[in-house]
Amino acid sequence: MHRLIFVIAIIIVFNGAVDAQSVQFGFTGGAGTSNVAKTNNVGVAFEQRNSMADFYAGLTAEIKINNDFAFRPEFYFERKGWTSKYNNLMINLAGENPFFTINDSILNSDKVKLNYIKLPLNLSFALPQVVEGKISVELGPYLAYAVSGSYSSFYGHSSASVYNFTANLSDNGSKNGIKFNRIDYGLNFKMGYELNFGLLIHVKYELGLRDALTNQLINGPAETKFRSFLIGLSYLISK
Repeated sequence: MHRLIFVIAIIIVFNGAVDAQSVQFGFTGGAGTSNVAKTNNVGVAFEQRNSMADFYAGLTAEIKINNDFAFRPEFYFERKGWTSKYNNLMINLAGENPFFTINDSILNSDKVKLNYIKLPLNLSFALPQVVEGKISVELGPYLAYAVSGSYSSFYGHSSASVYNFTANLSDNGSKNGIKFNRIDYGLNFKMGYELNFGLLIHVKYELGLRDALTNQLINGPAETKFRSFLIGLSYLISK
C-alpha cells in the first residue's frame, strides 16, 4: 500500500510538470552528513551518536509560477545513516578511592545505513539579480521510501561478547526487537546561487519528522529522526 501511494504521488507531480507552460528538467546531486543527533550523559554511562556520510543523485525540475516563484520537485536516491556508542564505565573498588576504568567498560556500538528513494516538493523564491545570477531560497516537504538498509550492533567488553548481530530492512521482525520504518517524511530548507545558464549551487538542511527505526525492547521515544546537512549542484538542461 505504501509503495502504491508513493508511485501515485510521483506520477501526479511529474504529469503536472509536463502540462505546465514553463518547465525545465535536469539533474541534481550532492553530499554531506546525516545523523540522529542525541547525546546522553548519565552518571558513569554515556551515549554518543555520530554522523555518517550522506549522498544523493537524481532528477530535478522547475515549474515557473512567475518571475519570483517556482515549484521545484525532485526525485532521487539518497543514502543516510548514523553510528552510536554507549559506554557504561565500571567502577574499580580496589583501594580506598574508587575510580573508573575504561578497560572493564561495557560497550554497545550500533551502525545504521538506509537507502531511500526521495521526493522533495519545494517552493522556490528568487531574490533580486546578483552579478551573473540570483540567490534562491527554497522550502517544502519531502516523502521518502526506504528500498534497503541494515542495522548492526555489538554488545560486550574487552574479554567477552554478549551479542553481535545484524538485521536487514527486509526482516519482518528482528529477534532483537529492531523495527525499520520504510516511510520517512520531513521538511527541506535550501538556499542557493543560480547562474544564468541553469547551474544551481546550493546548501540544504533536511529535518526528518519520523523515526527511522525503533527498538521494541526499550520503552520511550526512539529519537532516530534524521538531521542532514548537504551541499549540492543542480543543472537545468533546457535553460
